[in-house]
Amino acid sequence: MNPGTWILTSWGMATAVVLIADMAQPRMVSKATNGLAHMATGALAGTMAGLCTATYVWMAVGAALGTAIGVAAYMRTPSGAALGFASPRFFRYIPAKFFPIVVTYCMLGIFALLIIMAYAPAYALNQM
Repeated sequence: MNPGTWILTSWGMATAVVLIADMAQPRMVSKATNGLAHMATGALAGTMAGLCTATYVWMAVGAALGTAIGVAAYMRTPSGAALGFASPRFFRYIPAKFFPIVVTYCMLGIFALLIIMAYAPAYALNQM
């Protein structure tokens, strides 16, 4: 299955947007890794749940919801409580990590969806 050049173009644009957003953050925020395991685990679970529908939209929604659930789980830990929910520090840190994780897992989900369509087209067509 050849997805065409649109996928490389869209991935390049998404990567450029994430890199620009990361460079715009203060160095302390962009280098921090607090809570990434919680957010990445949630994003993986949400992306996999969205892949069950074999559509891009639900996969992206699943990645975003999973990441949000990961943020909520991280906020309940002692190190997450230090960010202070609804504080200025929270609103600088969480979006700086949330957006790149969602974009990354959407890219991985699209790749997985293309593999599913290539090797199990009957499943993919039944889900659409």
